[in-house]
Amino acid sequence: MRLPFPERDYALILEIGTKWLNEFSPSSKALQTIVPKVLYNLESVNDATVLAKWKDSLYERFGEFDCWFEKILQNHLIFKDFPINYRFGTYEDYFFGIFSGYFFAKFVAICYMADKTEKSDLADVFSLLYRLIGHTNFEFNAYVLLKQAGLNSLDKIKTLML
Repeated sequence: MRLPFPERDYALILEIGTKWLNEFSPSSKALQTIVPKVLYNLESVNDATVLAKWKDSLYERFGEFDCWFEKILQNHLIFKDFPINYRFGTYEDYFFGIFSGYFFAKFVAICYMADKTEKSDLADVFSLLYRLIGHTNFEFNAYVLLKQAGLNSLDKIKTLML
């Protein structure tokens, strides 16, 4: 049984994801290697719901995507010593940072993989993303960007769930 997912705001997902690509790529050599391809794919988007089609296509090609992604997230949380060693503010603040990593990784993976079919491409994109997320202040910076965008509650950020 699948639980109902919150209503997504694909226009907002596209806006925030693209803004973050441009925000974080100048300071991340890892991200700079994939951003041109992601932005190239996004240039063809004239309707934000294309993201839903790309996501569906990714799930068709990689039926175990959610399982793989969950393992990546669990590894990241262990690496960060969550919840013992949260990095900033309150636990709720840190949750927003963790959610930011989830959102950004999934957004970039979906956009990067729009026309790719190899598992190695998916592995490469996640390794590059978690080099940024795991070894920089990404979670704090993304938390700040969420707050600046007015996405400061669970009800508001759930529309970004991909």
